[in-house]
Amino acid sequence: MRLLSVAILFFSLGEVRGQDCTPNERVYADSQTSSSDVSVLFVTLAEVINKPNAVDGSLYTHSTLSTYVGLLGLGTAWQNLKFPAAELPAGDNGSVPVSVKLATGSTILNVLNNVTIQATLSGVPVGTAYSGASLLGLLSGQGENIITFTPGAKYDGVRVIINPLLDVGTSVDLYYAYFNKPSATIACVSPIEVLSGSTGTIASSLTAVENPLRSIDGNLGLYAKINSTVSALNETYLTAVYPAHSVVGDSIRIIIESDNLALLNATILASDFHVRGFSGNTQVMDVAGNSPFLNLNLLHGSTTKYTITIPITNAFDKVQIATAGGLASLLNGLRVYEIQRIIAKPKISSTDLVSNLITLCSGNTSTLTIGTAQDCTTYNWYNTAIGGTILHTGVSYTPDVSLLTPGDHIFYVESVRNNCTETSGRIPVNIKINSLPSITLGTDPSICVETLTALLPFTATTENPTSYSITWAGGSPLTNIVDAAFPASSPISIPIHVSTPASTYAGTITVKNANGCISDPVNFNVIINPKLTSPSITITSN
Repeated sequence: MRLLSVAILFFSLGEVRGQDCTPNERVYADSQTSSSDVSVLFVTLAEVINKPNAVDGSLYTHSTLSTYVGLLGLGTAWQNLKFPAAELPAGDNGSVPVSVKLATGSTILNVLNNVTIQATLSGVPVGTAYSGASLLGLLSGQGENIITFTPGAKYDGVRVIINPLLDVGTSVDLYYAYFNKPSATIACVSPIEVLSGSTGTIASSLTAVENPLRSIDGNLGLYAKINSTVSALNETYLTAVYPAHSVVGDSIRIIIESDNLALLNATILASDFHVRGFSGNTQVMDVAGNSPFLNLNLLHGSTTKYTITIPITNAFDKVQIATAGGLASLLNGLRVYEIQRIIAKPKISSTDLVSNLITLCSGNTSTLTIGTAQDCTTYNWYNTAIGGTILHTGVSYTPDVSLLTPGDHIFYVESVRNNCTETSGRIPVNIKINSLPSITLGTDPSICVETLTALLPFTATTENPTSYSITWAGGSPLTNIVDAAFPASSPISIPIHVSTPASTYAGTITVKNANGCISDPVNFNVIINPKLTSPSITITSN
C-alpha cells in the first residue's frame, strides 16, 4: 500500500511573531535502541525491523514497529532514537520541540490509540507522554505524519511505543526524529521536505498524491499528481516545508497542469483550489483559486502548463496546495511540477531615474535607493553583472563622482537574504554622464563711460552651448544675466547702463547646453574708463 502524507503540528512550536530572520537546521537522531521481538509458542506478537533505517539521516527510509493480533493483548514494540550529544541544546530544559515522522498503513484513528511518543533521557522516558486523543488533534486519514511536541523536560532522545490491543494488529513506520537549531548559512528558499495526504478517503485504486517529491525536485519535466477524494467535502494536499520563514515582499510560484491537459482558468480553480501558508502550525495565508491575489499565466513556451504567482504578505515556513474533490475530478487530477519561493528583486528608486536611466552632468552624482527594503535582507552594490568587488552594502548608494566619467555606466544591486545562500540576482540601473560645455574667452573688454555695450570675445566652445549666464561680484551696479541665448558667433554683448561709473567690474560666465549641463565658471573683467578731462586753453595777446 502506498502511504499518504499528513502533517500533525498542534503542540507548542515557539511560533514566529513578526519577522524571524534566523533559518533552522535539523539535527537528526543518529543512534537507536529497541525492544526485542516478542513471541509466544513460536508466534511473533511484536517486533521492530530495519532498525538502523530510522537513524540513517535519510528522509525516505524507515524502520517498522509492529504488533500482531495479540493473545490477551500481549506484545509491545518500541524504539528509542538518540540525538548526537554534541548537538543537544545547551541548557535546555525541554522547551526545544522534537519532531517525529511516522507512517501508518491503516486508519490513523485506530493506530494512534495504540501509539505513545515521549522524550527520553539516557533511554528513560521523561516529560509529557503523547498518545491517543493528544495525537489525533483535528486530523484523520492514513499516511505519513510529522508529529511535533514540546517535551517539557531535559532530553537527549525520543521513544515511540506500539501497544497491542486484543485481536487488533498495528504497524507504524518510523522515518526519523529531529529537533531544530539555528543555522549560520543555509539554502533558505529550497524546501527540505514535502508532505502530502488527504483529509478524507481516496478511491481504492488511487493514492492521494503520486510522486510528491517531484514537486520540489527542480525538474520541470517531472510532476506530482494530486488525485481527488471520494467526498467533495474533503481535501487532498501537498505541503512544501522550508528551513526558514519567507520574507514579506517575496512571492510563491507554483507550476501546475491539468492531468487531462484541459486549459485552466480562475473560474475552474475557483474555491476548490487553495494555496495556504503556515508559520509553524498556524495558518497565516489562504488564497483561493479565484482570488485577485492569485496570478495565473501560461508558462512561457507551453500551451498547457501554468504558473501561479502569489505575493507573500505574511511570513511562513510551509506552503500548502489543497484541492477539494470536485476540482481534481474535473481535471482528472492536478499535476504539480514545482512549488517555489522567489526572493524579491530589488526595485531601485531615485529622483533622477526615468525608465531605468539616470542622466547626469559630469561631476554630479545621484543617490540610488531601494524603494521598499525587506526585512532580513542585505543589499550589495556592484559595477559588474557577475563577480567583481562589492562597492557598497546598504539600502542606499551614492556612486563615487570620480567613477562617473563622461559616457555610459551600469551599476547593479542584489538582495541577499541574511543567513541564506540565495540571492535575487543583480538588477541593473543605467547612468549616462554628459560632458560639461566650456568657453574660452578673449581679451577683457575695455570701454568708456556712457558706452551702452561691452563686447566679450570668445575664441572657442565645446559641447554646443545654447545659453549663457553672467554673475557680477557683490556690490556691482551691473545686472546679472540668466540663461540668455548664446550667440552664433563671437562676441557676447553685455548691456551697460549709461550711468554706470568708471571702474573695473569682475564677473564670471557659465554656458549651458541642451542637456542642461553647465560649464565651470570662467572669470573676466569689464573695464569702464572715465572720460578724458577737457584741456583748459588760455589765449593771450602780444
